[in-house]
Amino acid sequence: MGIISSMLFSVLLFQKSSKKDVSHTYEDDSDLLARFVINSQGEKIGESIAVHHDILIVKDKNNLLGIPLKHVSFEGKKLLAKGLIDTTKAKKLGDNWKKEAYKEISYPEEEQ
Repeated sequence: MGIISSMLFSVLLFQKSSKKDVSHTYEDDSDLLARFVINSQGEKIGESIAVHHDILIVKDKNNLLGIPLKHVSFEGKKLLAKGLIDTTKAKKLGDNWKKEAYKEISYPEEEQ
């Protein structure tokens, strides 16, 4: 029984956390999209809508936020933004993405 319990202890001791660094776990950008993003307190920030270079674009109620991928990890099916988020800088990164890449769809007006 001593050998089994020591082996079990070793497995538990060296088992990796469920929080994985994004840079090592996703195969392409689509793995990061349409996921809720939470902060370190577990509060929902918004939903991931795009990846632009090394920035995750998150849509919250009123803004687009840009969060560097190095500060993002998987937390189950959600994405965790690690550390404190500088909302001013995040909004600026989100606005820059919108100016560079975001294209609104316009529909021709119907004739009556």
